[in-house]
Amino acid sequence: MNRDEAITILPIIQAFAEGKTVQINEDGKWKTYDTYSFTFPAELYRIKPEPIELEFWYNDVNGATCAVLPDDKEQVWVNFGCRKIKMREIL
Repeated sequence: MNRDEAITILPIIQAFAEGKTVQINEDGKWKTYDTYSFTFPAELYRIKPEPIELEFWYNDVNGATCAVLPDDKEQVWVNFGCRKIKMREIL
């Protein structure tokens, strides 16, 4: 491993040491293991991304999504037949 390769892999190893999930790309699929030797090229490793979470309001009557309001104004959408939906990306 030369210095440039070490600089590239260092953030991955640091994240692994900090307890973050590291994955390796095997045949186009990201795999997670408990241990790594870090002997493959750095571009085959990644820090598993955090899933995106969001909330929105949905109107069951007409299928429309509604604008996001501050928490103290949520009752407005409830009065219009909307309900809050929370979504989380699956990685």
